[in-house]
Parts: sequence; structure tokens; C-alpha cells
Amino acid sequence: MKAMIGHRHSTVGAAFLSTLIVASLLLLFPMKAHSAPCGTTILDLTAGQTIPVGSVTVSNDANNIYVTYAIDTVNQTSATFGTLHLWIGDDLTKVDNGGITRPAPGKLSFISDGTVRGGYSFPSSAGSTSYTFTIPFSAINVTGVPSSTTCLNLPALYVVAHAEVKNVFSSNSYKDQTAFGGPTPVAGSAWWFYGQYTICCDFGG
Repeated sequence: MKAMIGHRHSTVGAAFLSTLIVASLLLLFPMKAHSAPCGTTILDLTAGQTIPVGSVTVSNDANNIYVTYAIDTVNQTSATFGTLHLWIGDDLTKVDNGGITRPAPGKLSFISDGTVRGGYSFPSSAGSTSYTFTIPFSAINVTGVPSSTTCLNLPALYVVAHAEVKNVFSSNSYKDQTAFGGPTPVAGSAWWFYGQYTICCDFGG
């Protein structure tokens, strides 16, 4: 019986010691707090003004913004991308045509055709059904690395995402269409949409 009591005391003592060690480590090396709840933004990709063809998904880490174009391959079984054009910034008036009328796709900042523009080059997206742009924050003039101390001071971003989409099915026929991502329509002689994105500073650690 004495041996059993002694064993019990040693077990309780070991558990207490382990708890004390963990608590001490947390004081010395506190866990990194999440700065703010945030998540991925998904924009509808609309072709021909009214035809849903896929999505544009925007996310970020501490260094880059990621913009993924994806065809809805369930409902658009034959559709593929041609060239993709992308602009991101905190001031919509700086996009081609000042954000008043549809910007010329070829004048958007990032283009998936393998050509070097402004020091950046993106491989061709032709024939793909999913494609991701990786854009450094420095390329869109966002100063400072997103963190818990800077996140509230970082600007909200506008996203102008254009796509050439081949073989879009609509009204019992297949046609090549132009498409834009986003929920916000812009009035003018030619239709287009844009979206908005709030920079995320919660990197999960």
C-alpha cells in the first residue's frame, strides 16, 4: 500500500511540474496573437455581361497577393482561358480610363502572356482552366509588410480582373467571350465589373 501511495504522489508531482514548465515557457515565448479575423475573397467571373463562367479568388500572405482565376468546369465543360489581365491598387482612378469607362485590358498591370512588363513576367494562361498570379506587395505600391501593427493602416484594394474565355456555352452555342471578376458594375458604353479586397494580416501563427 505504501508503494502505491508513493507512486501516486510522484505522478501528481510530475504532472504539476510539467504544467509549471509549460506556463514558464509561455511567459518567455508567448504565442503569436492573431491580428484580426480575415479570409479569402471570392469574386464571380462573368462573361458577356450576364454569363457566369467561374471565379476570381484573392488572398494574401505577408509578402504577396494571390489572384486565382478558375473556370466553372462543371457548367462550362469546354471553356478555357486565353490571356488574363489584372490590375490591383488602392485608387481606382489610377486604372486605365480612370475607372470611369472600361479599361483597355492590354493596359492593365499584369498580363499572362510571358512578356516582361514593369519588371514582372507571367507565363501564358492559354488553354488553362485555373491560373494564379502571384503579385508582390511592392508591385502595387503597398508599403510595409502586413502585420498586426500595420494592418489597420493598409489600404483597401480594388481588383480589376479581366479574362479572355474561349468556348463559353450560352444559348445553345459556343462563343469566345470577355469576362470580368467582381460584383460592382460600372456604367458606360461598355460593361465591366470590379471587386474589392481587404488585406489579411492573420497568417495563422
